[in-house]
Amino acid sequence: MGKVNPAGLADDLETSAVNYEDFFENAAVGLHVVDGDGLIVHANSAELSLLGYEPGDYIGHEIAGFYEEEAVIHDIMDRLKRGEKVHRYPARLKARDGSIKHVEVSSSGYFKDGQLVHTRCFTVDVTPLKTAERALGQQEARFNQILDALPVAIYTTDAKGKITYYNRAAAELAGREPKIGKDEWCVTFRLFTPDGEPLPHDQCPMAIALNENRPVRGVEAIAQRPDGSLFP
Repeated sequence: MGKVNPAGLADDLETSAVNYEDFFENAAVGLHVVDGDGLIVHANSAELSLLGYEPGDYIGHEIAGFYEEEAVIHDIMDRLKRGEKVHRYPARLKARDGSIKHVEVSSSGYFKDGQLVHTRCFTVDVTPLKTAERALGQQEARFNQILDALPVAIYTTDAKGKITYYNRAAAELAGREPKIGKDEWCVTFRLFTPDGEPLPHDQCPMAIALNENRPVRGVEAIAQRPDGSLFP
């Protein structure tokens, strides 16, 4: 049985500590360590740069004070204390300049004798993504406002035919309020061929265009409203 070289073991431990510190400090994403009482005991440059704080303004302070919603960090800490891992938990952090950073937090805990000693947290900035999503939503809202004002019936579906939008003219023409995400292919109550034969919604021009990925023009159909009235 070989003997353990204390000097060699000490060197290995020192090397591991140096490697850990190098990884922690030079990681491209924000990293911080929070003790069992919720105090920040370590934070790397990426985290400090993300939020704009000097080390003394961040390290040693309660992590809850940097969350826009304290309920979020309380939930995260409660999960970690139960031994759960947190993966990409959405949160909003307060930056030094007063702005809000949208982030996703991933974290796990280190335990000793059943007690949480500290957490290890990764903080990924998703603010640009949230900003782009908000801008897209505003653009879609403006576009829908334009469509709502048009006097012609307009509706849209997703790739599977589920109704995703309809304007007021479409609802008035169909004589009903379509169910977003449930109705398929068409906003009408029932469809018929010009000969009066029932035309299933999944065989209407919109369905054919989507399923076969081709334009459909010149196809006639007769629609029926819930009150029984018909329109071309």
